[in-house]
This record gives sequence, structure tokens and C-alpha cells, in this order.
Amino acid sequence: MKLAITGATGHLGSQLARQLSEAKIETRLLARRPEAVEKLPYTTVFESYYDNSEITLNSLKGIEVFSGRESQNRVAEHKALIIKRAQTSDFNQGLSPLN
Repeated sequence: MKLAITGATGHLGSQLARQLSEAKIETRLLARRPEAVEKLPYTTVFESYYDNSEITLNSLKGIEVFSGRESQNRVAEHKALIIKRAQTSDFNQGLSPLN
């Protein structure tokens, strides 16, 4: 399973990243500021946003499961993230983007 965590510089995201690293689970850490992400074994860091950008698209390629944060704009942000993931060429679960 290919796993990604959004908000890897935040409290919850960084705690989850540490726990997965300690468990030796390969994890992709996504953050707006990748340079601020704690360096951990078994992790790779990608710049990513809750948007429809190519940066976000590249950060999600190959990801099967992701854990994200809550925000005031979460519906719009999560919709954009899900749509972008559905547009990646390696994602063919028969899901259609939300309208």
C-alpha cells in the first residue's frame, strides 16, 4: 500500500509521520514547505497543496491512501485533491471526479 500524509509539518501530521517511521512503514510526507518537514527514516517528502496544481498532481502519483487535515475550506480543498488524484494516469478505480 502506498501511503501519503498531508500537513506533515503540523502537529498531527508530524506525530503520525513519526509513528509510521518508527513502525518502518514507507510513507510519503506532503507539505507546502517541504524544507520544514522533519527528516525521518522510511519517508520521502513532496511539496503539495490542497489544489489542482501540477505540483499536487505529481505529489499524489502512485498514492493509494492518504491522511489529511481539517480546515475551514476542507470541502473545496478535499474535492480539489480527490479530483487531482483521480486525474493521475495510474489511478483507475472506476471513480469519477465530483462535479
